[in-house]
Amino acid sequence: MVMKDRGSLERHPERWMDVMKKDMDYSQPSSTVNRKPLEEAFKHWVETGCSLRAACKQFNVKVMTLQDAFNRSKKFSDGKAFVPIQQNSQRVFSLEQEDHISAYAIKIAKMFYGLPTEFRRMAYTYAVACGSKSIPPAWEGEKMATRDWYYAFMSRHPELTLKTPEGISIARATAFNKVSVDCFFTVYTKAMEKYCVSPDRIYNLDETCLSTVLKPVKVVCEKGQPVASQVSQERSATMTFVGIVNAAGHYIPPVFIIPRKRWNDSFMRGTIDGSKGILHQKGLMNGECFLESLQHVHDKTFCSVDNKIILIIDNSMCHLNIHAINYTIDNGIIIVTLPPHTTSKLEPLDVSVYGPFKTYLRSLQSDFSLGHPNTSITEHMLPEFASKAWIRSATPSNILSGFAATGIWPINRNIFPDEAFTGAEVTERPLEAGEELLDLDRALDANLSSPPRPPSQEPSPSVSEATPGPSGSSATITP
Repeated sequence: MVMKDRGSLERHPERWMDVMKKDMDYSQPSSTVNRKPLEEAFKHWVETGCSLRAACKQFNVKVMTLQDAFNRSKKFSDGKAFVPIQQNSQRVFSLEQEDHISAYAIKIAKMFYGLPTEFRRMAYTYAVACGSKSIPPAWEGEKMATRDWYYAFMSRHPELTLKTPEGISIARATAFNKVSVDCFFTVYTKAMEKYCVSPDRIYNLDETCLSTVLKPVKVVCEKGQPVASQVSQERSATMTFVGIVNAAGHYIPPVFIIPRKRWNDSFMRGTIDGSKGILHQKGLMNGECFLESLQHVHDKTFCSVDNKIILIIDNSMCHLNIHAINYTIDNGIIIVTLPPHTTSKLEPLDVSVYGPFKTYLRSLQSDFSLGHPNTSITEHMLPEFASKAWIRSATPSNILSGFAATGIWPINRNIFPDEAFTGAEVTERPLEAGEELLDLDRALDANLSSPPRPPSQEPSPSVSEATPGPSGSSATITP
């Protein structure tokens, strides 16, 4: 830093960081610099006798880095031979081994088994397995790497970060695999080829729960104090909401399954015109309610045997009703079911519509509670709140993005990369000779196709063979 610029820096304090950053850049160790351009710049400088800055500009090397290389050559050689910087002998892992650790951490997180504190323990175990001669004594005490090493490792690998994972059931983690997805798309494309339906005739039907007590929205409160409370009911009342959308970006009026035995017109107050209300004692979907929902779909889509539609649903037990299946056959509704526990990735409503829908619904209920502090939300109000949230969330852009993200329309069998199936690697196995996925023609003739769950197999113990190292003589141990 030049002293005559001190007055300017005092008048403009923000320039201090720029100057310090430049000084830090010049003081970076040569081990972080690509060796090949530095070696070529040094050789060109020695052979041609050009200026130091000219050589640095030609090979894009910093002046101080090339100057350090010249001083190192004079100290350890004749000043004309390039001498690389000595590696830090106190490093626990080599650069290649750290890359292995980083790749392993990313892969294991995609398999839903990310390492919290065990990451430091794994680092110690890996150091012992690699035979590192620079394991610090502090590691030996607790049999894990220190926090200082962990923070330094994370700073050296900006591709890694610390995040709070989302919970997922073991069924969802293992069911979304390549076999199930390929089976679904085989059935779906077979139906599309056989019936040649347009996007506006491809529908997705799915249920979600409406409750009078939802997770509160965030509020402004004092920092450092306990979280503010919000008044709500002690026990919640629930009902079922049935959303129906098509691949053209449109929705048909929803269905509400109301927990009542007797009908009251106030149940449908404020709902979308054409919405249907179904009474059930507990407000849950069952075979009879599903049949009435199919009748609602038939009334709104005008489907028939000569004008068929494809209806994509999950394979819940409430959908396996013989009367409902016979109704679909008689009225031109081709049902294609999703594999078990894959709706979070394969169902358009779950992917892009129900998330915003629940957010808007929470906001509407919160606003009502704040505006009416002495009035509690009842199940009579849920259809009106849900209708307002549905209009804001079931937009053409959200619906179309859901169908595109799942590969249903436009059809894309390869929408999911291999990394998406990492969590199910431990249970996947290839099909054996003579084993068939599904009798597609028979299923489609019955207008019902339900992809089977791929059989799982416990992973057998195995030993990974060591791969040759860069030199070809030593083996490379991976995490």
